Amino acid sequence: MAASNQGDEVSLSKSIDEVDIKPTRQRVSAIKDLYEQAGDVGDQDENNSEGAVKLKRRMNLLDGVAINIGIIIGSGIFVSPKGVLAGVGSVGATMVVWAVCGVFSMVGALCYAELGTMIPASGGAYAYIQLIYGDFFGFMLLWIAAVMAQPGSMAVIVLTFANYSLQPLYPNVECPPPRAPIVLIAISCTIVVVLINAISVRWSCWIQDVTSVCKIGALIIIIISGMVELGQGTSYYFYSHFLKKK
Repeated sequence: MAASNQGDEVSLSKSIDEVDIKPTRQRVSAIKDLYEQAGDVGDQDENNSEGAVKLKRRMNLLDGVAINIGIIIGSGIFVSPKGVLAGVGSVGATMVVWAVCGVFSMVGALCYAELGTMIPASGGAYAYIQLIYGDFFGFMLLWIAAVMAQPGSMAVIVLTFANYSLQPLYPNVECPPPRAPIVLIAISCTIVVVLINAISVRWSCWIQDVTSVCKIGALIIIIISGMVELGQGTSYYFYSHFLKKK
């Protein structure tokens, strides 16, 4: 059975190489047909080969929804509005910036949805770029993600979490939290998250579910608080939308 699986993989690889010379649109269509015929290697039955190393399916629908919510509603939503408003200087212009960025984000999401239906392969963006543009560009994507993009993003998240965790202890704006405790908490959180993901997929999914619920709850509280303030007549910043406010 293992030899049969290896034969299917080699046959699929050769077939993909044969469509390399085709234009991009035809190549993607041909690759999609090949995957539909051969099946994704990662989706094969775990009992097909005893010695094979493969990922096990441990996530349910709720876990998948929570992960997508965490990706779409990033932690930056709690940090970036302050910086955008400070840089733009007016509420109206800030709303325009968010609307334009939302359009760009929607276009990107639609592109990913289209790629996901056209190329039923595991690996996300790496699988798409590797199949469409080749191994070199796929490697460059993974290298950039592993060395720069993902570590930088994670650093921002844990530093923000550490800073917000210490804010109740330092309520005075003129006396911000010291740098050392922030870095210590951030490093500790990173180590804990890495260990949890390495030890158990079930634990990491549970934490993802809880944090997604907390994130949505926090956003709902912020939205309701803003609506309450508007209902009480606190609408100063909406009288002149595009005038800079100090």
